[in-house]
Amino acid sequence: MKYGDLIQFDPVETVAQLKDANDKSKAANFVSTYVISNQMADNLHNVVFENLQFETPQDNKGLMIVGNYGTGKSHLMAVISSIAEDPSLIDLLTNDRVKESASKIAGKFKVIRTEIGTSTMYLRDIILRELKENLAEMGIDFNYPPMDQVVNNKGILHEMMSLFNEKYPDQGLLMVVDELLDYLRHRNEQEIILDINFLREIGEFCKSSRFRFITGVQETLFENPRFEFVSDSLRRVKDRFVELRIVREDIEYVTANRLLRKNSKQKALIREHLQKFTKFYSTLNENLENFVELFPIHPAFITMFEKVRFVEKREVLQTISKVMREVLDKEVPEDEPGIISFDSYWDFIKSNAANRAVPEIRETEDKSDELMVKVESNIKKPYLKNAKRIIKALSVHRLSTSDINTKLGLTVTELRDNLCIFDVNAEMGGDPLDDLHTYVETILREIIKIVSGQYISYIKENGQYYLDLNKTIDFVALIEKKAEILNKDTLNRYYYDILAKLMECSDKTRVPRFKIWEYELRWYEKNTTRLGYLFFGQPNERSNAQPPRDFYIYFLPMYKIHDFKDDGRDDEVFFSLKTINEEFEKDLTNYAAAMELAKTAGMYKSSYEDKARSFQRALTRWLNEHFLDSFEVTYQKRKKDLREALKEGSFIHKSDNFKETVDYIASTLFNNYFNDTAIGYPKFPSLITSQNRIQNIESTLKAIAMENFTKQARDILSALGLLDESGNLNTSKSPYIKYIRSKLQENGINKVLNRNELIDEVEKDVEYFGPYRLEPEWVVILLAAMVYMGEIEVSLGAGETIDASNVEKFAKIPLEQLLNFKNIKHPKGLPILELKHLFTILGINAGQVEALKNDKKSPVQNMLSKAQEKAERMAKFQAEISQRITFWSTDLFEEKTREVLKKKAKALNEFFDSLQKYSTVGKLKNFRHSDKELSKIEKDLKEVCSVEKLLDFIKDLNQKVGYLERAKEYVPLENGWHDKFDEIETETLDELKNLKELTHQIKVEIHEKLDSLKKEYIKIYKELHRKARLNAHQDERKQKLLSDFRLKALNTLAMIKILPNAELNKFTEKLANLKTCYSLIDSNLERSPICEFCGFKPTSEKVQEGDMDIALEYLDEELDRLFNNWTNILLDNLRDPVVEENMGLLHKEHRELIEEFLSEGELTKELIDNPEFTKAVAEALSGLEKVEITTEQLIQKLFGDYSPLTPQEMKERFEEFVKDLSRGKDTSRIRIVLREGEAQK
Repeated sequence: MKYGDLIQFDPVETVAQLKDANDKSKAANFVSTYVISNQMADNLHNVVFENLQFETPQDNKGLMIVGNYGTGKSHLMAVISSIAEDPSLIDLLTNDRVKESASKIAGKFKVIRTEIGTSTMYLRDIILRELKENLAEMGIDFNYPPMDQVVNNKGILHEMMSLFNEKYPDQGLLMVVDELLDYLRHRNEQEIILDINFLREIGEFCKSSRFRFITGVQETLFENPRFEFVSDSLRRVKDRFVELRIVREDIEYVTANRLLRKNSKQKALIREHLQKFTKFYSTLNENLENFVELFPIHPAFITMFEKVRFVEKREVLQTISKVMREVLDKEVPEDEPGIISFDSYWDFIKSNAANRAVPEIRETEDKSDELMVKVESNIKKPYLKNAKRIIKALSVHRLSTSDINTKLGLTVTELRDNLCIFDVNAEMGGDPLDDLHTYVETILREIIKIVSGQYISYIKENGQYYLDLNKTIDFVALIEKKAEILNKDTLNRYYYDILAKLMECSDKTRVPRFKIWEYELRWYEKNTTRLGYLFFGQPNERSNAQPPRDFYIYFLPMYKIHDFKDDGRDDEVFFSLKTINEEFEKDLTNYAAAMELAKTAGMYKSSYEDKARSFQRALTRWLNEHFLDSFEVTYQKRKKDLREALKEGSFIHKSDNFKETVDYIASTLFNNYFNDTAIGYPKFPSLITSQNRIQNIESTLKAIAMENFTKQARDILSALGLLDESGNLNTSKSPYIKYIRSKLQENGINKVLNRNELIDEVEKDVEYFGPYRLEPEWVVILLAAMVYMGEIEVSLGAGETIDASNVEKFAKIPLEQLLNFKNIKHPKGLPILELKHLFTILGINAGQVEALKNDKKSPVQNMLSKAQEKAERMAKFQAEISQRITFWSTDLFEEKTREVLKKKAKALNEFFDSLQKYSTVGKLKNFRHSDKELSKIEKDLKEVCSVEKLLDFIKDLNQKVGYLERAKEYVPLENGWHDKFDEIETETLDELKNLKELTHQIKVEIHEKLDSLKKEYIKIYKELHRKARLNAHQDERKQKLLSDFRLKALNTLAMIKILPNAELNKFTEKLANLKTCYSLIDSNLERSPICEFCGFKPTSEKVQEGDMDIALEYLDEELDRLFNNWTNILLDNLRDPVVEENMGLLHKEHRELIEEFLSEGELTKELIDNPEFTKAVAEALSGLEKVEITTEQLIQKLFGDYSPLTPQEMKERFEEFVKDLSRGKDTSRIRIVLREGEAQK
């Protein structure tokens, strides 16, 4: 089968030109041929048409369409502008949803299209000139002043649109500009700033007018490193433009649905072909449908195509079209996948001589060619084909990195899967996936062996191979020579570089020219961190870092150059090498030498840096492996072995990581010092750092404000002593709250407590709360908790106050503003116990009760709203529980239980309804429900809510159970699936009846059981479907049988009475009963338990045991037997003497045809195709009389009474039977024919 037989090829051979859309016929062609993916349909519906329309006021912006060259960018702009100009084109769109939404802009614009070429004009002058010229063609006289005579271009644009609106009052003006990026690339800094600012003005003008602007660019402007120098200006442009990106999924969709379109049968044939190879590739099976859609193009072809950087005008769709033209007439190989991947793109890159003008491509091509020549001449022949593919793939990949010397490549797995490399000899009896992996790896090793390690490099850490363009100079020798002349100061400096890497230090130090960093150290005992400094060197070599922090960690130099005095301070710890290891020292000198050489290496800088990185890896590996044995630590003048220091810690330290070990030892040594300086600091359940502290605080504030306490929030609140034994917010036992209360009490009643009286500034920009040295951000949580409980009010200044009635502000106001609060004070209200309990039942912050004394209405409204919501829920529940609650045809609740729940729901409904009468603060004073009554209500509500959740859970399950109950009808009883169905049904019903133990985990397990049962059903059904239906290849075989000459011959001869037609009818019925269906995939069965294409029901049809291929083989043999049998019957009877007497009575032509048949002894095509032959045989045999008997008649006559018979008796019975059949007939002309069936009555 050829590739052309499996696809409906529709090539894309030219790049669309935007201005061609000015021609109406070409515009119609643009619209009708544009293939729209689901994602593009969403973008057109939600972004493009919404932004272009002007009938509904909104924040309209300019539109920027981003797409690589050849991805359909200009085509898309032509489609949008054509529809905007001509409403009749809307019917040509290929997507119904887009047709509907396009009506918002269809025919509502006059359109101006332009492409910017090579020009030194300012963008402003280009746009305005194009507008002027095109508007003149519309009969509008528009002029504009020079740039140096205007302050703001939006005024000019407003004048232009005023003129336009006079002429076209009901229409908008759409301007579409292509090739903007090529123009901007060649502008200098001053010019591009002016151009970009004009672009911003256009985007802003779109908001206040019916003018719309669309432009196309090859890549996004806003994150483009080429325009980093105008990043501020671009950010302002970005606010006024919407980007629509043509992404890989869009290109894949066009490829699959236009270039490589297939019908269901073609897809089935491809799927059956590829399924033979799924075991060899890790991605083919899980993405099989994507491979089928894009066949024979590999999805990686398009992915890699997007990454190639140095080839201008890559034209992905045109390239795929060219690739396909070359293979359309080629056979799809039976013994390999036949998939085309990105390695084939290398030939296209090389075929374009203009690409050699690009230095990166030329250098890659030269090295690739050199490598290819050496490999072609020396590699073993079985490896040659795939070795060439690998070299081409690595060559393409080399052009996909930002720098062609980047140490980045492809793994063996990526080469195997992304190229679909295959060899029939790759299987070695093991796992097919691993065998093919070994085969690819072997080829790579052979290539590297042939070129003695040149051209291709291997990265051991990640298993990647890459084309190494610099692997021709002996850099190692040059590094060793440089290493001989380095001094100890230099070596210390590079030793510090290695330490900085291991300690994860940034490039920016705290003090310029000093190896000192602000450092965050974990305080293990409290599960938090403290801030200090990390310094490489001696204390007498460092500067005074500001502000002072909690500690200093020193790494002393490898080579001691100066002495220093250790003062034994409790905030200083020193790490130092015991002795210098020879291997480590050699790697360090080589690393230092490579880095020094890289500074002056010019074009070989990256090569020296690569070598330096390899030495760096060796050094970091050595330090990680030998750190505990090769270093010692000094604290308060006491030296310690690191292993000894580790044992002093109170926590288990299992990490081998260098930094984590340093942190653990330092934290252990500093622990008492930290406790002495931060007395009573809270202990957190999970680690709090400067990176996650703010997030934890904001999350906790949100939890307090929204009364939705997550685990994270509960952990924080618990650490601060703000939860009671039941897990509710409570401020009574928190030592930090007590400290705040004491400060308030010191100030006196009705006095405010200012921020500076609560938070101490110990140094400039360094603040702590109380004696705990608690970071001031935590204070905001403490204050929020007190506000929540109605204990205080927080003033933020400018008249803004947070109290219990608006505690949600803690979730809305930025933390920085909250942290800079002005003061706090006691609220004026008096809390009411019963109302707080009521508010808690309703799910409202009980602290809001305090706001009632100020006659604030919001707490009352909250209460009424929540009460109404609860009343409605109880009414709904009451109706539901009144009915039988069944699941799997079983009652889950007894009548008595339902009655109890119904009464409770009714009582709760009445209670919550009764709360509507408390509609003011004054009326709430008459609230008469005791705390005991409220506790009973709260208990009943929890019980009802628990059952309510169960009912929701059952509704969710019923859909799955409904599917499974239908599926049960189609699985044969002898299948073990029925037992699993019954077992899961029993288990699930038992679990649902035990409400108290119905945990979230059990619910998840129930879902998993049902999902597992469904998956097993799908597997069983698919296997039965496979046995009962012909696939695409088998259907072709059936069609061959239906058109087979033998069957045609039998059907032609069936009119001859003497022939046993029953056999032919039986054969035809068997062949017709073989049904075809090759469209079923797993996703179809996810929706329905039977095949939506053929409606196969296993329990209603007889499913054969063997494969359909066996059935077809049997029918082929049966047809052969029938054909031979009928041929012999005709030959035997035509040679009968009785028939020979009639031969002389036939016409000469008929007689000659029969004589030809008798002479040849076989039924030839020429005879069967001649209708006179059948007539001749029928006429010749017309004197014969066919007497049919059935098998049942034969049995009845010979064995009717089933008594034992002697041979003679049997012979007599048979002869008597034949006499009965022949009675009254000429026995010489009778022909007895046996057929299956019952005796005629």
